[in-house]
Amino acid sequence: MKAIQLTAVVAKADKLILLPADIDLQQAAMIFINPPTAVLLLEEFVALHAGDWIVFNAANASVSHSIIAVGSGCIYHTTSLN
Repeated sequence: MKAIQLTAVVAKADKLILLPADIDLQQAAMIFINPPTAVLLLEEFVALHAGDWIVFNAANASVSHSIIAVGSGCIYHTTSLN
C-alpha cells in the first residue's frame, strides 16, 4: 500500500492555527492527538477517582506529558518510571 502525502489543503482561515516557523513538524503533528489519547488512557482501562495514583513508564514520551497534565486537572497523582 502506498501512502498519500498532501502538499496543500483548502481551509477556512478561522479554523487554522498559526505555528512558529521553526517548530518541529513532528511535534506539531502531535499537538491534537496526545491530549485525547491521554484522556482515553485514563478513562477506558480502570475507574479512577480523585486522589488515585497513576504510575506509568515512557515518561519522556509526549503523550506522557499529556497524561500528567490531564491527571493533574482531574486531581490524580502521577509518577513515572524512566
